[in-house]
Parts: sequence; C-alpha cells; structure tokens
Amino acid sequence: MDLTGCKIFDIYGIRNIQLDGQYDSGSLAQKLIDEWVPYIDCERKCSRSDYCKFTKPNPYHPDRLTDVKCGIGVETLSNFVRSTFPIFEKLSPDNIQNYLDGAFYLCQFVLYAEGTIGTCISKGAIDWWGSYAPAVFGHVTKLRDQLNKLGSSFQHIPEFRSVNGVVFVEAVLSNGVGPS
Repeated sequence: MDLTGCKIFDIYGIRNIQLDGQYDSGSLAQKLIDEWVPYIDCERKCSRSDYCKFTKPNPYHPDRLTDVKCGIGVETLSNFVRSTFPIFEKLSPDNIQNYLDGAFYLCQFVLYAEGTIGTCISKGAIDWWGSYAPAVFGHVTKLRDQLNKLGSSFQHIPEFRSVNGVVFVEAVLSNGVGPS
C-alpha cells in the first residue's frame, strides 16, 4: 500500500514524520515499532522486569539484563497491524490518518499502562517514591488521556467503534404490577 504523504507522530507525539513509499503489514509494523517503541533498561527503568517475559539476559553480565525495545510495545504494534491491515487497506485517506494516529495512542496507552501497573504493584518502587507515593496512585488517571485520544481517532473507523449494549429490564413493583 502506498503511504506517500501520510504521516506518523514521532516518539513523543509532537512532530510529524512523513511516510514515503509502499508498505505491507510487516513493514508498516516495523516502521511504527522503530519510531514509537523505546529501548529500555529493564532493570533500572521498569518495575515489571522481575516478571516480564520480554527481558533478555546480558550476554556479558549474566546477572544483568540487556537494554531492549520494550516487548510490550513491539508485540502490541505487531499484533495490531497484522490483525487490522485488511481493514487499513480499504480506508479513505482521512481514515488512514485516523488509523495511524490511533495506532500511536494505542501504543502509548499500552506502554504507559504497563509501566504504571508495574510501579503500583512494586513495593520497592512505591517505597522509593516515599511521601510522593500517593501521587503515583493518583497518576493512574492520566491513562484516560491516551484512551480519549485513541477513541477520538478510532471513532471514525466502524470496525474499531466500541458498541455498548443496552439491556432493558421490566420492573415489577412490590404489589406485583409493572410501572404504568
């Protein structure tokens, strides 16, 4: 698919990066991973490192972990693009941009949520924050920001709309008669 003229955010969501040329699902996923998924020092920068399946031992220091592109972000983007590329190929130009923007916010949400959860469940991380620990828990509400941006981007793509079901329940009053 030719994505010349389309743009994606930089890793910070501030600057636009112009895309150029043909992309298939694999090359698009790799481009997004290259741009949006940070390398991370799992041991020192991530509170999930003791149970994360994506950590890798350092070949030169067996007691340490090596810096890697965060596997949470890599897998999320790989799965997202692979499973939604048939939809992506059929989108209008405006919705192509909504898809690309939504992919960014999805990646940001997943990375931020995983890091936040890791911090919240790590006694060591919470103890490190000391008297500021309550703010760590309050900071969880910032996850809404990414979800709101994700929802704004995906609302224009029917396959990504969240459909809320409505259940109608007939009420029966204590006298055995329904409302009038």
